[in-house]
Amino acid sequence: MNISPRRRRRTLREHQLRQNGHTLEQIAAKLGVSVATVHADLRLLETNWTDFAQATRNDLLLQQINRVNRRIGSLINTGVLGLELCITMNDALRARALHSQELNAACRELRLLLRELPAESPLSGEIIELERADYPDYELADPERPRKNLKEPETDRTAIPHNTQETAAPEPPKESSPENLKSDLPKNTGRNKPCPCGSGLKRKRCHPQLAQSSPQPADIEADALRLTDQARATSGADEPGVSGRVSPATGAGSAAATRGRRSTVGG
Repeated sequence: MNISPRRRRRTLREHQLRQNGHTLEQIAAKLGVSVATVHADLRLLETNWTDFAQATRNDLLLQQINRVNRRIGSLINTGVLGLELCITMNDALRARALHSQELNAACRELRLLLRELPAESPLSGEIIELERADYPDYELADPERPRKNLKEPETDRTAIPHNTQETAAPEPPKESSPENLKSDLPKNTGRNKPCPCGSGLKRKRCHPQLAQSSPQPADIEADALRLTDQARATSGADEPGVSGRVSPATGAGSAAATRGRRSTVGG
């Protein structure tokens, strides 16, 4: 985009004043332009800031070239001896050497600057990036529209899904094990009651080994009675005539009682 140097300098000046905190009306009054012109310039700077950066770099190179040209011209116009006429030959030779050395350095600097300056085509190298102007939307709108009718742009609702709840696949229930049981849960849970591990299944389906690992009080009492009957049956077998209690597991008590009755009848 071809931007005139005058408008480019004015736009950069407006950008500088805006960054310093001036309002658009103050900038327009200070530069002698209308508010619509300030709007258009700031919009142009925002949309074509790369062209501004390229042109600003070229302007700086041109300024350096002009300074070097003036320096070379002053060195050429100034004589080797200058106003110092009463000097020796050695001083004249030394002054000529210094003059030639300074002139050669200026010419070398000019060649380097001309090499960096593009010839009508944009530079293909690195561009000095300017900070992009960040202005409110109502200040960068079209200057032909009234400012009171400008509103801030609404958010794009099409990008927002209607259903904000994420539909995640249900995770499979974790396998419960005796290690997952809490220590404070009751151990005498019935087989048809929910398992204390919290899986929602019955205890006989989830932890059937819970009864084996933790015996119930009723089972302990039955084992104690069985051991007592076995002990009585053993003592009755050693002493005739004493009838032992029948054990539901071994029946040793009934056999000992039968032998005791036979011995009594025989006597």
